Amino acid sequence: MLRCVANGVLWGPITLSLVSAGIAGCNLILGLRDDYRLAGEAGSDSPGSDSAFESSSDASAAPCDLNRPFNMPEQVGVINTTRNDYVGRLSPDELTIYFASDRESDAGGAPGIEIYVATRATTASAFSNPTKVAGVNTDYDEGDPSVSADGLTLYFQSFRSGTDQNIFVASRGSIDASFGDARPVPVNTTFNDQDPWITVDGTELWFTSGRGGGVDRVYRAPKNANGFGTTTPVTELNGSSYERGPALGADGLTGLPRAISIDATQF
Repeated sequence: MLRCVANGVLWGPITLSLVSAGIAGCNLILGLRDDYRLAGEAGSDSPGSDSAFESSSDASAAPCDLNRPFNMPEQVGVINTTRNDYVGRLSPDELTIYFASDRESDAGGAPGIEIYVATRATTASAFSNPTKVAGVNTDYDEGDPSVSADGLTLYFQSFRSGTDQNIFVASRGSIDASFGDARPVPVNTTFNDQDPWITVDGTELWFTSGRGGGVDRVYRAPKNANGFGTTTPVTELNGSSYERGPALGADGLTGLPRAISIDATQF
């Protein structure tokens, strides 16, 4: 996760979402461009350090060249285990990370993939040991968490219907409180609806769906006083293959879908 400044506008968070698939399972990893530095900063982050997440909200921060390649990815410290750890998403202030993991699953697969959270004091600090997010996990798979800017609303996908992935939402009254009972978001269909991403300003929910029986596509639904408005496909981002994991820059101007071909070896 990093932030970049271009033409006087703060771009971020810009995420390189990667999953490392190996013998030890899938882990969350991070890649940074080698020209990313805070204004006046020199040197490099040490490999494996959570300080690689360091960023700045100061518009004087040095811009990064979006055309430069990323460095080799690094694992995100204490977050990873020898099991599968997926889809790490930072809160807008980058002090809290939500992610999914099957680290507590037994040989039979129970309880499956669950949502975890870890925090840190500053963007230069290491994350605390992760804990399960109370109130949202079930005996079915939960994943792809996306939290609102105020930290009070959590969107995620779940297989609790037993037939398809659906998007759920849970709310709480304060940061220190547990999330209440999750409820389905009224954008779901009888096909897989998943990968929710709530925009920083909270006005739109982006997600992917296999509705219509075709390949997964990116969709968006505007939030209003009654819930959500009409869902529409984001045609400029959709191609002929599967599209998964949409994310939107904080300025609302940059769409970052993760286009992948899905097979049993990837998830």
